[in-house]
Amino acid sequence: MRAQRGFVLVNALVLVGALAAAAMVLLVRAEMSVQRQSVWQSAAQIEAYLDAVDTLAISLLEADAPGGADHMQEVWAEPIRTVELDRGDVTGRIEDLQGRFNVNWLSVPEDLASQEAFDRLLVARGLPLASGAAIRAFLTPGQPANLAAYAGASPATLPRGGPIRNARQLLTIPQLSPELFARLAPVIAALPSDTRLNVNTAPSEVLDAWLPGVDGALARQLVDRRRREPYTSVEDFVLDLPADVAAALDEARLVTSSDWFVVQATARLDGRSMSRQTVLVRQPLPVGVSVDYRLPDG
Repeated sequence: MRAQRGFVLVNALVLVGALAAAAMVLLVRAEMSVQRQSVWQSAAQIEAYLDAVDTLAISLLEADAPGGADHMQEVWAEPIRTVELDRGDVTGRIEDLQGRFNVNWLSVPEDLASQEAFDRLLVARGLPLASGAAIRAFLTPGQPANLAAYAGASPATLPRGGPIRNARQLLTIPQLSPELFARLAPVIAALPSDTRLNVNTAPSEVLDAWLPGVDGALARQLVDRRRREPYTSVEDFVLDLPADVAAALDEARLVTSSDWFVVQATARLDGRSMSRQTVLVRQPLPVGVSVDYRLPDG
């Protein structure tokens, strides 16, 4: 009888231990499920915060007077200061992409003016001219000659040549390190090849690069002048240039209003953060301002 009781007791203890282990597994799984649900909910809420910044940016750009000049003194150009929200906050800003050098101008081999301007911009940003040659080869229609360098990269790529959708695609160029790209990124954009440069929003170094014969001092003077009184037409801008510079300038490449913008936004929630770039395009009504594409940032 003692042996039978002992056997029953051992079996009971084993069963209790098995049930306790099973209960522990279920508890761990339940906790992991709760954590996953919490992460998913936080990510969804952060996405909603970023969407709110996009909505605000669209409303600001749509409220801007259609057909008028776009310049840095307008409401849309002011940074979106930190906005406190439930358990987090958001910040953001709108930038005019047409105030940057459009690298897709380099996809037109006959456009020598853009190539020369790009070389001047590289020098101003402290980049070697060899980087410019590699970028032009990457953007020229047809595959670049050094395909072996792309095949040997990690990961290997096969460039197709021609215009690109986003400037980050230049990071696949073997000769362009992330450090060099970081120097260039703030002053370049990837837009349709026929997009024009906005003289009201271009920084002085972009104006300096694009206007042959204009030095840094004059470019800064132009920026100071437009800060006091933005240009309402390209003709007004040309009047502020020396006669020889104005005579050599292709006015058709310039504009005083813009259609392409980027929203840079960061949202924080419960110690987590997420950043995003949203490219907006402004078209005539009834289309208005719409999202072209979004990319995670950082």
